[in-house]
Amino acid sequence: MIQELIIDKKIAQLQFLTNDSTDGFSHYKQAEMAVMSGIRWVQFRTKETWTEEILENAYRIRNICHRHGAKLIINDNVKAVIDIDADGVHLGREDMSVKEARWHLGEEKIIGTSAHTIKAMVEIAPFKPDYIGLGPFTETATKKSLREVLGISGYKNIMDIFREKGFEIPVIAIGGIKVTDVDLLMNTGIDGVAISSGINDSKDRKKTITDYLEVLKNRE
Repeated sequence: MIQELIIDKKIAQLQFLTNDSTDGFSHYKQAEMAVMSGIRWVQFRTKETWTEEILENAYRIRNICHRHGAKLIINDNVKAVIDIDADGVHLGREDMSVKEARWHLGEEKIIGTSAHTIKAMVEIAPFKPDYIGLGPFTETATKKSLREVLGISGYKNIMDIFREKGFEIPVIAIGGIKVTDVDLLMNTGIDGVAISSGINDSKDRKKTITDYLEVLKNRE
């Protein structure tokens, strides 16, 4: 089994996001499938209101992730990170600031955040998130009300400017990324990709994960 690639001491090149709308395939089952197929980074992403039951499920996901040497990132919910001792949080554009999240979580937890433009990335960078999720690459059914898609040229333009300004924060592409997109995307200067529907909507999820990992492995 191909193992996940780590681009520094914290951040994985392939990030898997669980999905509320995957019919008959719970968040736990999604996470279990991912880590048993070689993924070492799971983001628990739910848009439902957090309840004790969801928190318990997140705790179960944390346990299976840690048994397989994978990190668990919680989407949007800093309190849940603290409650279940997850590895970190991913903050959307409308969520808590990186600065406030760092105050709550300390230096050891991972804090990622989202951006769509170079302006947003430059504004976020001084607060030192551990990574920035940049997107969307293309349209995806996973997330509604998407902003204008970036495409390959958009990523290249943004990454050129971001690196020219001296920022070394890892950047992860997100939004409708297929296996066949990964090589071109990596050539823009990004550090990794985040995938949800590309895996969850596949007829053979385990093979698809292997395909993503192989593309990244072959770039070493």
